[in-house]
Amino acid sequence: MTNTQRLTAIAMIALAAWTTAADVKIWQGYPPVPKPVRGKTELGVYIFPGWYRDKGKGDYPYRTHDEDSEWRAVAKKPKPRPLLGFYDDSLPEVNDWHILWALEHGVTWFAFDWYWNAGEHRLMRTLEDGFLKAKYAPMMKFCIHWCNHGLDWHSQVGNWLPVMGVKDTRVHDGILSADITSNDPAFTCTVDLEAGDYTHLAVRMKQSLGKTAQMFWTAGAPRPVEADSVVFTTKPDGEFHDYLVDLREAKTWQGRIRRLRFDPNAACPDSSVQVDHIRLLRGPKTRAGELAWEFDTEGNREVRPGGLDFTPKALVEMTEYMAKNYFSLPNYLTVDGHPVLLIWDSKALIKANGGPEGFRQALDKMNATLKQRGMESVYLVSMGRTREEVPAGFSAMTGYGYYGTNFDSPYEWRGGHSVPYAEVLKRYESMWAMFRRRSHLPYIPPIGSSWDSRPRAGKNAAAIRDYTPANYRRMCEMSLKHIGEPKNLAIIEAWNEWGEGSFIEPDQQYRFGFLDAMREVFTDGPDNHVDYFPTPAKIASFNVLKPEELVEAKKNEALPYPDPPLLPRSVRWLTDQPLPAAPILKQWEFSGDTPEGWELHQLEDATVSKGILAATVAEEDPQLIIRDLDVPIADLDCIALRLKVPEGTTRCQVFWATDREPEMSARKAFVFAMQDDGKWHTYQVSKKVEGKWQGKLALLRFDTGSAGDRIELDWVRLVARRPAR
Repeated sequence: MTNTQRLTAIAMIALAAWTTAADVKIWQGYPPVPKPVRGKTELGVYIFPGWYRDKGKGDYPYRTHDEDSEWRAVAKKPKPRPLLGFYDDSLPEVNDWHILWALEHGVTWFAFDWYWNAGEHRLMRTLEDGFLKAKYAPMMKFCIHWCNHGLDWHSQVGNWLPVMGVKDTRVHDGILSADITSNDPAFTCTVDLEAGDYTHLAVRMKQSLGKTAQMFWTAGAPRPVEADSVVFTTKPDGEFHDYLVDLREAKTWQGRIRRLRFDPNAACPDSSVQVDHIRLLRGPKTRAGELAWEFDTEGNREVRPGGLDFTPKALVEMTEYMAKNYFSLPNYLTVDGHPVLLIWDSKALIKANGGPEGFRQALDKMNATLKQRGMESVYLVSMGRTREEVPAGFSAMTGYGYYGTNFDSPYEWRGGHSVPYAEVLKRYESMWAMFRRRSHLPYIPPIGSSWDSRPRAGKNAAAIRDYTPANYRRMCEMSLKHIGEPKNLAIIEAWNEWGEGSFIEPDQQYRFGFLDAMREVFTDGPDNHVDYFPTPAKIASFNVLKPEELVEAKKNEALPYPDPPLLPRSVRWLTDQPLPAAPILKQWEFSGDTPEGWELHQLEDATVSKGILAATVAEEDPQLIIRDLDVPIADLDCIALRLKVPEGTTRCQVFWATDREPEMSARKAFVFAMQDDGKWHTYQVSKKVEGKWQGKLALLRFDTGSAGDRIELDWVRLVARRPAR
């Protein structure tokens, strides 16, 4: 039996699990010419590219994400299973099936996730070899969704990942070298170490510019803070120097450390740095038991590209590429003639260019490039991350996914657990309503499908249960009243995020159920129609996996695959209710002229006056921290506080640490909802004693507000639990 025959037989087995309905038929040969249907909505869908990925499919001499096959991760789970099988999406014919199905169910445009950094790219073949060469591509509009984050999910340079402000990173002769492109260059490294085991930091490096370097650390929080760092003076004379830093002088060098970030200099763009080694030592004069990065690994497969480059020069070069290869095409999506470009992380672009005005200047240069080609200026669409997008020149905002639950849901959205689809519908309704009411730019509503990232994240994945065509139809119906200007645009997440369980593309369980639900809600097309799909032999010809992998995937489909368990919400809060008649374990009334031990980070213009602690959020991740609490959690009834926040500040995140778990992390945090009416409100927040929330409370941290928000705090009290009668 040939490989083709084996693949065909396996595909036949997969399709035999369900009986073809009267309106679903097998099509012999190339996909038929689409018969588009539509309604008032210009309905888009995110396309996740790269389903051709496999060993040897990369475009560079070093290993990249293009060689990491995600189909294998999907095949190891019992589901999902695409109707097209484990396909190669760099094939034009595969794209034509996608175009056919999408057009005949109301989709009018594709938004391709696009990975690019200063000329280097990932997952490009789907768009350029597949979609753009497809026979029916001119019938489907498309645009770019620039995913301006790291190009490789797991790339590293000697275990250090360049994340921002550096380019042309290379390792040679035991030296890590990089060119600095911004005021805030940084490398990060994932670690798992006990801070107490290491007393000193040793760095040997040379710089062309710069007076200081800085090492940050976190226990798992997404971003480091100034308090969790050490700064040391450097010599920018172009010679190698050895620097030894006593970490014991930093109060927060304690507990379990999960990530390091090294900033080799600051405010020195157009400079360079070379690092010989970075070492964590157990003493100032010993190397025994050290943790060291010597950068001795060489060879092309280990040299990775530099950090993200958002300089005007890089942005103009990117614009030139898009103008030549995409914007010039008649089926590129436009709004009033302006080519649409979605941006994943607007904050990073704005920050890298020195703020809104700096990015606006960079945008002017991008648009000048388009004007030279006779094109209109770009129509930038953000994910609505910051109000600075307005002066920065963005035209509209959208979102990706609002998966999760509302604060008042009985269930928590957390890794390793699931939530009912009905709770996700409530979440979307509240998010749509909020953004329609408060959006700082014209709003393009994102419409969710579902989420189950177990193929990618395993047991740590969050998931949504009850994803059925009927529930998805309800999602679509609810979205209608939120779709309007600009141009009745809306976008679905996603067509084919199989590794995250976010898909509307036909699968073997529900076939065309999700697409038919969309057709009924969004289009004027008749319900009576025929959906075609290819023959088993044709499906087998699209396959990426090996025959033995297909056999194993089929066996996996029979394995039990229950939904992850529900997680009842452990956090409760009351708003503007009388405090319990119970003793106060700790309290801060701000009756003097000091913050009474509270540390303020990313907050400025702080004042303490007339019993009020007030401060303005300076940048992202504002923090109010109090340490050395020594309060038994078993004795704590609630955390009570009275504060006033401006419009748009609807939540406060509370981080905590205990004597048993001294480090902060995203896994040790909870959120409560706030009233954003600019008036005083009292909140009582309580949490069930469980898991890591036990022992003695050592630290609390409140994170709330966005840049420019004025936060006012009247008091904070830790209220004792009333004894049982």
